[in-house]
Amino acid sequence: MLANSTHYDYAKQELEAAIEASRAAVALANVEHARAQTALRLAQSAYDRASQLAKTRIVSDSDLERAYGELQIKQAEVESAMAGINLRLAELASAQARLAQPVDMAGTGENGRCCVSLLAPIDGVTLAIK
Repeated sequence: MLANSTHYDYAKQELEAAIEASRAAVALANVEHARAQTALRLAQSAYDRASQLAKTRIVSDSDLERAYGELQIKQAEVESAMAGINLRLAELASAQARLAQPVDMAGTGENGRCCVSLLAPIDGVTLAIK
């Protein structure tokens, strides 16, 4: 029984560490998104400036195209950063769900731990739960 308790505690600590790592990953993803948004604003400003100067032929068409291409790249980076945030939030939710304990319906939990009854359609021994 003691070995089981130690294993439980180790598993719980591992899941708590996974949650903390997921929180750090969410924070990092938020910083990356902010960086991408700043780069997008700068690219938008450069494109707007190049567009105005292109009207008076001070900037070549190729420079305008380059500024537009850079703007599109920065827009994609913002979208990618947002997807990264969503991914990290999903990982955090997954880690939190793994740590969550099912409710002890039968009241047979030991030391505040809970139990889950599994009913099989046939008699036998459960070898694995997936």
